[in-house]
Amino acid sequence: MYKNALSVALLAILLLVLGLPLRGEDETNVLTNDSVLQMFRWKMKPAEIVALIDRSGENTIFTLTPESIQMLAKAGATPLVLDAMYRATMKASQHIGLSSAISQTPSSPKAITTTPQPPPQPQAAPPSPQPPSPAVPTISGAVPAAGAPVVSLEASVQPRAPVPLRPSSTGSDDERLTRAKIPLVRAQPPHPQQPKSALLVYQLDWNNGIASPGTIYESGDSLLRLTNANTILYTYQFEVNEIKGSGDDLSQWAKLITDTTKLLPSGVPREAYAPEKCQLKKLLRETNRKLTDIRTKIQQMVPDRLSGGNYKSIPLDTSEKAWADIRPKYDGFEEDVTAIQHELSKEACSKESDLSLAVELVLDEFPPMRDRVDEIQKKADAPWQDLSHRLDRTSGYDTTVAELYNNAATEAKSKVFHLERGFNILTLSGGFLVTKLQARSYSSVAQPVAPPAGSPPNTLPGSQNVLSVNGLGSGMRPALVALFNYHDPFSWPLNRPNFGLALSAGPVIDVANGQADTTRFGVFVGGSVHLWQRLFVTAGVHFGEFSDFPQGFQKPGDPIPSNAGTPTGVNRWTGRFALGITFQGKDLSGLVQKSSQPTSSVQKQ
Repeated sequence: MYKNALSVALLAILLLVLGLPLRGEDETNVLTNDSVLQMFRWKMKPAEIVALIDRSGENTIFTLTPESIQMLAKAGATPLVLDAMYRATMKASQHIGLSSAISQTPSSPKAITTTPQPPPQPQAAPPSPQPPSPAVPTISGAVPAAGAPVVSLEASVQPRAPVPLRPSSTGSDDERLTRAKIPLVRAQPPHPQQPKSALLVYQLDWNNGIASPGTIYESGDSLLRLTNANTILYTYQFEVNEIKGSGDDLSQWAKLITDTTKLLPSGVPREAYAPEKCQLKKLLRETNRKLTDIRTKIQQMVPDRLSGGNYKSIPLDTSEKAWADIRPKYDGFEEDVTAIQHELSKEACSKESDLSLAVELVLDEFPPMRDRVDEIQKKADAPWQDLSHRLDRTSGYDTTVAELYNNAATEAKSKVFHLERGFNILTLSGGFLVTKLQARSYSSVAQPVAPPAGSPPNTLPGSQNVLSVNGLGSGMRPALVALFNYHDPFSWPLNRPNFGLALSAGPVIDVANGQADTTRFGVFVGGSVHLWQRLFVTAGVHFGEFSDFPQGFQKPGDPIPSNAGTPTGVNRWTGRFALGITFQGKDLSGLVQKSSQPTSSVQKQ
C-alpha cells in the first residue's frame, strides 16, 4: 500500500516538474523531446513514460527526425515510446484542426513537415484571413499505423473495387492525397531465421514420418520441431499422446523504425523524371499490371479443393520455388509505388485525371499486399514449426500431426511420430548370487578311538560317533536370485542411458544337490550398478535362515552320545554380505495398463 502511494506521489511531482497539465491547471504547457530525454535520465521505465505521454493528450510537440529518433534511441527509447510519441503528435494535429501537407526542401530532403492550413470556407464567399496558428510539431520518419489485419491467402489476392477521389474542395480529399505522399513502410526483406535453440529438440520429419532422436533420455521442457512441412501454405495441428508405462515481436519494431528512417525519402530520384512532365499515367499502368501479375501468381499458390472436399497437399519445395519467383516481382512493384508517390508531389500531376486511381493504389491497394508479402516471407524464412512440450523419459509419446488449410483437412494423411521412453522406473533381472550365508548340514560319523592306556599290544582301536558339519567355512557359495531394480530418479552425471544406479531387492533361491531349493526362504537387498539397463551388478545383504549347531554341540567333532541319533541343527535368521550378477528380464511395463491420453493440442495460426 505504501509503495503504491509513493508511486502516485512521485508521478504527481514529475508532472509538476515537466510542466504537464493537471486538473485545474493551465494547459498551455506541452511535452517535448527534451522532456522525454529527461525522463530517461531519471531512469524512468518505458511503460511509465508511455503512460505520461498518453496522459498529456494533445499537449505535445515532438520532433521525430532521423537525428532525433537516433538520439532518443541512444537514451533508451523503445519502439513503444516512439510509437506513443507519434500517436500523440497525430492527436495534437487533429486537435488543432489542421490538415497535413508534405514539404521536401533541398536542405532537408528527409523532412516531412506539417504546416497549418486555413479551414475550408463556403464557396459562396472568399476565405477570410485566419489568425496565426500555434506551433505545429515537425514529423519526420514517423511510422504509419499498423496495416490491415492478416487475412487468408485467398482473400488477400482479391482486387479491391475502385474508390473515386472526392472533389478536392473537401478536407478529406486533401488528407488522402497527403497520406498518399508519405514515404512507404516497405515490406521486410528475406531474412532466413534461425530456429530457437533448446537443450532437448526432437526433429519430426514430415516427409518420412520419422522422429530424430527417437528415444527420450532426458526429462524436461522440450521442442517438437516439425521440419520439411509446407508452412507457407498450411497450418499443422499437433496432438501429443503420452504413453505411460511400469519463443518477442517488440524487438522487430526497433529494426522496423531503423530501416524506415534509412529508407526516407525513398523512390526514384528527382533527376529520373523531368519536373515539368508528369509520368503518372505511364507509371500507374505499369504498376497495376505488376500488381495483377503478383495477385495471379499468389492465387496460383493456393491449393485446389479436391472432389472429396479436402484440399490438395503441395510439397514445401514447390511453394518455395513459386515464392522465389514472386518476391522479386513484388520488390519491383514496391519501387514503382514509390515512384508514383514521387509523381504525386509534382505540380504537373496535380490536375492529372488518374490522380484518384494513384491515391487509391497507394492507400488502399499497396498496404494489404505489403502485409501479405510480410506474412508469406515470414513463413518462408522459418520453414519449421515448433511445439513446446514437457517430456518424461519414463513415458513414450505418439505425436499426431495433421495438415490443414483454412482449418480444413488436406489430402495428406496425418502422421504419427513415436518417441520411445529411454528410462524405466522398474526393471526385472535374474541371475546368480554369491553369498556368505552358510548352508550347513549335520551328520553323525564314526571316528576311531585309540585303546585305553595299558591295553594289550594287539588290541584294536575302537570307534565313536562324532558330529560332522558340511558347509562350514568363510568362503562364498552360489545361489539364484530374481531382482526388482528401481532406477535412480535423479538427473546427475552418474545417471545416464548406458550407465546408472538402482535399488534392488528380490527372493533368493538356494541350490541344493544341484537343484533349486525353493523351500528355504531368503531375501537379497542391495544397490546396483547397471550397464545399458541390461547387466546389473549388485552388492548387498542376503537375509536368510541357516542351520546353527545342534543343541549341546559347539563345534565339529563333538562326541555324540550313544543311541542319540543324528543331531538336528537349530534354525536361525541372519544377514550376510552377498554379490549378485543379474541380467535384464521381461519388460514390466506390460504389467501396467498403458494410457494414451492427449496432453497437448496446438494449431499454428
